[in-house]
Amino acid sequence: MTPTKLTIYNGALNAIKARRITSTSDDVEARYVLDDVWDRDFTNRILEKGLWNFAMRTVQIDADTSYTDPLGAGWNRFDKPSDLVRVAEISSNGSFTEPDLSFQDEGNYIYSTLTTIYVRYVSNGASYGTDYSLWPPSFTQFAENYLGLMCIGRIADARTERQELERITQRSLSEARSRDAMREPTKFPPESSWNRARHGRWSRSRKDYGGMI
Repeated sequence: MTPTKLTIYNGALNAIKARRITSTSDDVEARYVLDDVWDRDFTNRILEKGLWNFAMRTVQIDADTSYTDPLGAGWNRFDKPSDLVRVAEISSNGSFTEPDLSFQDEGNYIYSTLTTIYVRYVSNGASYGTDYSLWPPSFTQFAENYLGLMCIGRIADARTERQELERITQRSLSEARSRDAMREPTKFPPESSWNRARHGRWSRSRKDYGGMI
C-alpha cells in the first residue's frame, strides 16, 4: 500500500499509542502538532538520514562561467540543484569511475577544479524522495516512528515513553538503511588503502555518515 500523509500521521500516533485521526483536516490537538512538525522540513530531515536509493538522482552540472576564483587557485563554482538534500558522490564522469577528490561543499555551491561535474545525491523532488509510492515499507516505518518521536510530549493522550520510542526509532532507521543497501548493485571490493597510497591515489567511499537519530 502506498503511504499517504494521513497513514504516516496515524503511524506516528500509533507509535506513541495515541488516538488516530480520520483526516489531515481534523480539528484536534494531535493533527495540529503533527502539522507543526511536518511543516518544519520533516521530509528533508528524514531523507538526510541516509543515502536512500529510492531518492537518488544523478545530474551533470557545468561550472558557472561568471565566477572568478578570488584566490586564484583554479576553483570553479557550481550551483547546487534546488532539490538536493545530501550529496552521495561527485565524479568527473557519468559512470562515477573517477571520483572528484577536489570538491568542496559550501553553502549553496559546490566548488571543484573541474569544469563539469557529475553529482549523485538524495533528492526531495516530486519524482524522487517525496514520491510516497517509492518509499519502501522499512523507510515508511522509520518515518512514522521518527514523526511520533518528534511529537511525543506534545500530544496529551500519548502513552509511549520517550526512551522506549528512541530505541524503536533507531532500530527502524538501522533496518531501513540495511534494506536500502541491499538494493544497491554488486560492486567490486574497494582497493586497499595501502595500494591507493602506493599508487598515489585516494578515493571517497559512498558511505552513509547519517549518524544516529
